[in-house]
Amino acid sequence: MSASRKNLKPSGPLRFHESVLRYQHSPDELVNRYDGEVFRRVVEDGGGDLILLEAKAAGEGPDAPVALSVRGPETVTKGMFSAGESALRHLLAFDLDLGPFYKLARGDPHLAPLVRKFRGLRPVRYLDLFEALVTAITTQQVNLAFGGRIRSRLVKRWGEKLRIGNETHFAFPRPERLARARVDTLLKMQFSGRKAEYVIGVAQAAAEGELE
Repeated sequence: MSASRKNLKPSGPLRFHESVLRYQHSPDELVNRYDGEVFRRVVEDGGGDLILLEAKAAGEGPDAPVALSVRGPETVTKGMFSAGESALRHLLAFDLDLGPFYKLARGDPHLAPLVRKFRGLRPVRYLDLFEALVTAITTQQVNLAFGGRIRSRLVKRWGEKLRIGNETHFAFPRPERLARARVDTLLKMQFSGRKAEYVIGVAQAAAEGELE
């Protein structure tokens, strides 16, 4: 096992804890995990290998940098770290310019105090459109905790595993793996019939390059 570390500075304020807190809406979340201090996520390095991202605030306040550690079962190369850094910058919306929103909010009596209180809060993202759509489908018309529970079953069944030390980490399923799922298998995981069909349909579209 090896790891590489670096402090990253977002473009503008980032309130790390409040931004990634959204990932705690389900205790069964396996992919985007946050324990109140460290955010963990398995991503691909661009060459098909899996790496683990671990990020936390490196200081107090919204202007503090983010400490990123990239871990792997073997040597973490510069290319692996670069891929991990790019993924984290996307997930935490490092490139998002909040300036225009702050300017607009200053003139609104309701928004202004909230913006001052939560300066640096960002709308964190999913890694790609496929993951975002599957997440939306699994949480449609159910509470977020239950949506996370059935999604964790999907991840355990079709997501790839990354073993580091004595811990097993899960990656979000690749479209081509999930595209081969059967509706009756998802039904046994407490998916509704329509949800099962939609998830498989989205996976098939993504695997065939038809997801725009």
